[in-house]
Amino acid sequence: MMYIPKHSESGFRHLSSKHENPHVLGVGLKVHTYTRSKHLVNYLHANNVSVDYTRILRVETQLAEAVARRMKLTNGIFVPPGLKKGKPIFFAVDNIDFSEDTPDGKHTLHGTMMTVFQQEDNATEPINATLELEAPINRSLRSTLASFVELNPCDVKGIPSPRLMPNTE
Repeated sequence: MMYIPKHSESGFRHLSSKHENPHVLGVGLKVHTYTRSKHLVNYLHANNVSVDYTRILRVETQLAEAVARRMKLTNGIFVPPGLKKGKPIFFAVDNIDFSEDTPDGKHTLHGTMMTVFQQEDNATEPINATLELEAPINRSLRSTLASFVELNPCDVKGIPSPRLMPNTE
């Protein structure tokens, strides 16, 4: 079954970026995030359920470039928009390892993900403003921050002991 609009300005038709339905963009981004399938995104686009694959790549690139620009301003650290200064924050940290049992130890991915939580407070100004996206031009990143690919040397010898912070209350 295929949705056939009665006229060219139906809500799910992608006319231009000026009239883009956010739901249709969201569906395309979500499907691409979960499947990484160009074929599936374009199939959904052909049935007026998603934007096309090229648009998905441009939006993903816009977001990545906005994060990279923000990181240049904050010494290679991404501080999410909306965090409030002077309010307690909580972190959840986890690692992810793919193919860690390979015989030669190559072709593995070891990553760390950190999530920050903070109680909502509309009265306090955020540390950073929301990300500003530039006009979509490219489908891939133009440059990569050196901090993404270069590691700083670690001068710790032996097994380090954690430092305890004195209670200041």
